[in-house]
Amino acid sequence: TNYLLPLTIIALVAALVVALVATPLAGCQGARTGGGAPGAAEAVSVDACRPGADRSSTTTTASASVPAGVGATAQGAGNGAMAMPRLRLSCLGGTGQVVLADLRGPALVNLWASWCEPCRTELPALRHYATRAAGRVAVIGVVTRDRSRDAAQSVISDLGLTFPMVADPDGALLAAVGRSTLPVTLVVAADGRIATVHAGPAMDEAAIGALVDRYLGVAVPT
Repeated sequence: TNYLLPLTIIALVAALVVALVATPLAGCQGARTGGGAPGAAEAVSVDACRPGADRSSTTTTASASVPAGVGATAQGAGNGAMAMPRLRLSCLGGTGQVVLADLRGPALVNLWASWCEPCRTELPALRHYATRAAGRVAVIGVVTRDRSRDAAQSVISDLGLTFPMVADPDGALLAAVGRSTLPVTLVVAADGRIATVHAGPAMDEAAIGALVDRYLGVAVPT
């Protein structure tokens, strides 16, 4: 009888230790089932990635800044379209991330870099088109394989670009759409699929408008 009491106390202590250890382990396992990496940046709206945007009031959606109903009346992507790659790209000047697969058009996603001369030629045309098409077609820039964010920010400032910018330092989106050179423009339909991928010479504003009209059926008045 004298030795049963110490054994009982030892058993109770052991059970308590096991319970205390198991609780944090269960919490770690639960965190992994959420689908995101621990400490991953919050998903934000595309507008949160505008230069100088106030990110404190953004929502967790990647929809382009187009009024309700516009996307629904725009032309669909068609049978030859491809799905938008499931990538999360960080805002160029912030900590939030945009989930590209959640993007809905009509929209243009332009891949560019500070070291790309044709890109520098094309960006002012995109700036003018974005201003003219505001509320009808969204324009998003993807800084691709750039040597530094500072270099890209300098181009944005010099050219007065105001449309949203995300960073893709590894060129994941460029590779996913099967291209290796810049500039590249993805034409995104109302259902979020890529209607066409334009790669090659820099476009002027008229060529950009014609591309959107042809593949999305959205004509922006001059």
